[in-house]
Amino acid sequence: NSLTIEPGAIISFESDGVLTITKEGLFNAVGTANDPILFTGNVARRGYWAGIIFLFDNDQTNQLEHAIVEYAGGDGQEAALTVKSFDQSPSRLSASNLILRESLTDGFSIGEGANLTQFDNITSTLNNRTGVIDGGAVHQIGLGASFLGNDIDQIAVTFGDITSNVTWLTHDVPYLIEESLRIYAPLSLSPGSTLLMSSGSNIEVGTDGILSAIGTAQNPILITGKESIAGYWEGISFFKSFSTANRLEHVAVEYGGAAATGSSGNIKMR
Repeated sequence: NSLTIEPGAIISFESDGVLTITKEGLFNAVGTANDPILFTGNVARRGYWAGIIFLFDNDQTNQLEHAIVEYAGGDGQEAALTVKSFDQSPSRLSASNLILRESLTDGFSIGEGANLTQFDNITSTLNNRTGVIDGGAVHQIGLGASFLGNDIDQIAVTFGDITSNVTWLTHDVPYLIEESLRIYAPLSLSPGSTLLMSSGSNIEVGTDGILSAIGTAQNPILITGKESIAGYWEGISFFKSFSTANRLEHVAVEYGGAAATGSSGNIKMR
């Protein structure tokens, strides 16, 4: 089954309405800069309708470009735009020049194993929170993002391992590491990045993992607690990671040192 939406179309949803693209579905909503596609609620109120959901749909032609999604996030949905995915049953989407606004919840929610062939020039604003994304998918957030103006200006990062060589770009809001971050492959943090660590969380660089956090004097990298309390999070642990590519330069690491394993410190070598 396929659905194509023409440039300039306005799709208005009743209360708790939802647009779900399921397995084997094909979704093509490509507007233009002058004629964007609008997905909205019949009432201009946060959470009036549920939102757009890609439900384990791995069709390589799914596209959402030059579109606006507003007043969604209702009916218990996670976000205005939700990409539900698992490693064994991924979803695929190309999205660009997209505005996500006035969601009762997150602007976007990206699940484990999601394949975002493009996720550039995304604006998420006037929502409860910028968005939430699996740790293994963060590197797919591309250039041109504008994430300010929400009640909570953060990209929440849920539990997800780093298993391939990736780079996390710097955006205009910080990453919030909600759980712990396990690095089993090279991860590079771009200059100017900020990582907020939740209570009791940690960053562990495993045997095959590499952490390259190279800031500059003008754009240092900050890895800090969500709250400015000594010992708020555990710290960065290098666990039998012997790579000479592990580098921390122009980086501030603070408010770690929670002693979950009997030793404490912002940075631990084991």
